[in-house]
Amino acid sequence: MPYKKIITLLLVLLLLTHVDSGAEIPSGTDSGGYSAFSAGKEFSSFITVFYISPRPDKVPEVLQHLMTSDTFKDAVVEKDGEFVLTQKAVLLVYVFARLAELYPQLLRDYERLFNSADLRGRTFLLTVFITCSDQSNRAFLKERTANLRSAEEKKTVDIILNKPPLTTAAIIKEVKSALELDCLWAEFLLTGEKEPVEKVIGVLARPDIFRTRLTTWLSGSSPSEENGKIKDILEKYWNIKVDLADKRIVAPADAAIDLDIHCGLILRNSTVNKKDLTKDFAELRKVIGLSDEDIFVLVMKSTAAWSLYSNARQHEKVREICSETVANQPPKVRFYLTQVLNIQSE
Repeated sequence: MPYKKIITLLLVLLLLTHVDSGAEIPSGTDSGGYSAFSAGKEFSSFITVFYISPRPDKVPEVLQHLMTSDTFKDAVVEKDGEFVLTQKAVLLVYVFARLAELYPQLLRDYERLFNSADLRGRTFLLTVFITCSDQSNRAFLKERTANLRSAEEKKTVDIILNKPPLTTAAIIKEVKSALELDCLWAEFLLTGEKEPVEKVIGVLARPDIFRTRLTTWLSGSSPSEENGKIKDILEKYWNIKVDLADKRIVAPADAAIDLDIHCGLILRNSTVNKKDLTKDFAELRKVIGLSDEDIFVLVMKSTAAWSLYSNARQHEKVREICSETVANQPPKVRFYLTQVLNIQSE
């Protein structure tokens, strides 16, 4: 795999999946990505409490167990005789590379696992090494280059030996995908730091694209059969009421309610027929001018809100961070953080 392609993969720029005009709008846990913690029960249990009770000594055991699981086989898949990392695997790379940055001795444990791993496992570990390799690790890999049978493995080792390591800090500068949101939550679970949570909160402050597009459409619309159908679609799926004659949004009227988040959260919990929803949404987006990028923003913001709600239920510290920052947020972000603060812990 070429160096630039690996860097792009780790920066998650290849993972910005757009929704085309005929695609279904993501809902449920598929909204813009996958669950950050669906990589096996043992791994999930371990990582969820790591910042509270760090056990770096258990990391090799957890990784070894993960690498023999069906979950890992789904994350690192075979293609044309080589192994390719899926989105889920990229998140796992982030987690184990970040752990090695926090606890450098883990690199030696990863090397021991590399010696006994199959090609799937070595492919994964080499991608981890790209991110956190040190001088000793490069010497370790140089000694083993001659014994590597896979051309892709040799290319990756060459990258590690001849290019500076890419630190995980370079990966998340601006949140551009749901996978990056997952990486931010992984960072929080590993360190307990408030910065990753604040970056998730920052996603909520992005402009309300849906409200902007809808307001622009209303300003140039007039009562008609076609526009009446759009009005019905808005109310049917999103409880958005508009007055075509007065050219305004009637409900929700409060500008603090971000319609990107509002629509995305409703879609996430929607029980309507997806075939009907897809058909009606395709018509809606065409009429009011929602682009692929607009849909992506909607999914990102609603996923950020949902992840805050979900993690606030499990982690008191998330609620504490939200409480510390709520007063300094713009009204629409305060609106959602107030809801987070009202959540009772599980």
